Amino acid sequence: MIARANSIATRSRMLRLSTAAELMTPNPLSFKHGDSLQNVSALLSFHELDAAPVTDDADRLVGLVSAEACAAWEVYSRRSSPHGWSMADVDETDISEIVSPIVPSVREDATSKEVIDLLGQRQARRVYVVNSQNELIGVINIADVLRLLGNGSNLNRVYRAAAAQLC
Repeated sequence: MIARANSIATRSRMLRLSTAAELMTPNPLSFKHGDSLQNVSALLSFHELDAAPVTDDADRLVGLVSAEACAAWEVYSRRSSPHGWSMADVDETDISEIVSPIVPSVREDATSKEVIDLLGQRQARRVYVVNSQNELIGVINIADVLRLLGNGSNLNRVYRAAAAQLC
């Protein structure tokens, strides 16, 4: 019989004590329903993001818009336009047409274990942090978790261990 240590006991003490609010980067780039598809696509490209959250007028998290969806909508617009396609057609389209309602998110008081589990379970690059009113307050990406794990230890070993857990 093989005895195993408790998985929480083997984790970094720093990681066990942290919450989503401590791990997050505050005030992430986000968009509102009604923002133009062209502006959203340009900003995602400029910031080298593959996706960004969408909020309502009260800053509550309502969806996710991806660069891939923006590009697909542009291709669809080109193919379906009866009179030819122009950039003016894209300007008139707002992102509510392509917003995904599925957003990986956690509350600000979630433990780092819950954050890592969600990242691994969803195979996501990032998870969005919301407060008790579901308002977007931050984002945690894999680099944030690795930075905390690597604080004061051998980074190569930490990166391999974290990558194994997230994959």
